[in-house]
Amino acid sequence: SLNSTLISNPIVLQEANQWVYFVIQNQFFAAHPIHLHGHDFSILGQGTGDFNVATQLGTLNFDNPMRRDTAMLKGAPIGPATATGYTVIAF
Repeated sequence: SLNSTLISNPIVLQEANQWVYFVIQNQFFAAHPIHLHGHDFSILGQGTGDFNVATQLGTLNFDNPMRRDTAMLKGAPIGPATATGYTVIAF
């Protein structure tokens, strides 16, 4: 059993051999690298502002996405108090 009091926002994947998708939304103005130790992931899309699945799902690259173990999460282009960025990954 997973003790969620020791881990911040745990995610438990229940099914094997299923794609999992994450939208990582930067809430800070500075760009920041993300990294998965021991794993790689597909980068489906990146951009500035808030990701909106209703209007931006069609912009994601499901056909031949880049595979990486590190990606740069975009920050605000002109500093604090402006729209930040997002990265959509799958593995």
